[in-house]
Amino acid sequence: MTPEKFIRLFLARGIMNFLIMHVVSGEAFFSGLFLIIFSLCMSFRKQTGILYKSSLRLFFIIGLVLALISAPSLNPFFKIFVFLFPACALILSSFKRIPDYINIGAKIVSLLICLTAVFLEALTWRMPEIPQEKFQKLYIIGDSVSAGIGFKGEKTWAEIVSERTGLEVVNLSRGGGTVASSINTARAVKDGKSLIFIEIGGNDMLKNIPARDYSVELDKLLVSLKSPERIIVMLELPWAPFHDELRRSQIKTAERYGVILLPRKVFSSVLCGSDSTVDGIHLSNKGQEKMAASFIKICRPLLATKSL
Repeated sequence: MTPEKFIRLFLARGIMNFLIMHVVSGEAFFSGLFLIIFSLCMSFRKQTGILYKSSLRLFFIIGLVLALISAPSLNPFFKIFVFLFPACALILSSFKRIPDYINIGAKIVSLLICLTAVFLEALTWRMPEIPQEKFQKLYIIGDSVSAGIGFKGEKTWAEIVSERTGLEVVNLSRGGGTVASSINTARAVKDGKSLIFIEIGGNDMLKNIPARDYSVELDKLLVSLKSPERIIVMLELPWAPFHDELRRSQIKTAERYGVILLPRKVFSSVLCGSDSTVDGIHLSNKGQEKMAASFIKICRPLLATKSL
């Protein structure tokens, strides 16, 4: 199943909207690690029946699946240890001939690995520090999420931001836009002192663009926009399952160029709710309102605006 089908299938359906947002927002990683840690802790208990052991294995498997599909930013080699070591520890505990000190030691090491993974992943959830520098002009580079899809009565979040703040907003977003196509779009950014907001990459994910190509094109885009007088804010995508490499590329590239990267929970909170989108991906007017409100709240220190 392609990422596009995966997203469209679940986002438009009540409870499944919550579940998919739990995954793409990254919350599923913490839920999954909690279940794995819970299983390890409860496995220290002796004299347990088959039902007890089977329940722990079920919790562990569910936790493993949740953590795997949440596109964590962990180093690939460390990620192997995070998932493989606890599994081995639980398997060892089922063999009665294995000495207790080996079982206990393996579980303790597994717990430490899991806790380290939680800490490292939690770092990517931190909201970045927003500098206190005022801009009167905002450029938006994005795809159809920011450009809109033209349904009757649609008002994009860029228009709402302009109305509420008095900023001069130049929306350069294009339907179907990718990171590569945005490089040409970026040439329209002429001003030296300006705030640039980037919401791009969703179509790269849906088209299964290789992580290497995505990284190269994102590098070119940021190089073309980078200037001492500009501040670039980029929205991290709510990544579909098994797009870890793309996510790591976005995080590392943003860090390399000093771009303010808003964690994916920001965009996920906008998409969350069956009435926030018209088709599971594109924003409804309510979604546009949520996006505008989120942008203003987070980027307020950068906006030379009328009173909000």
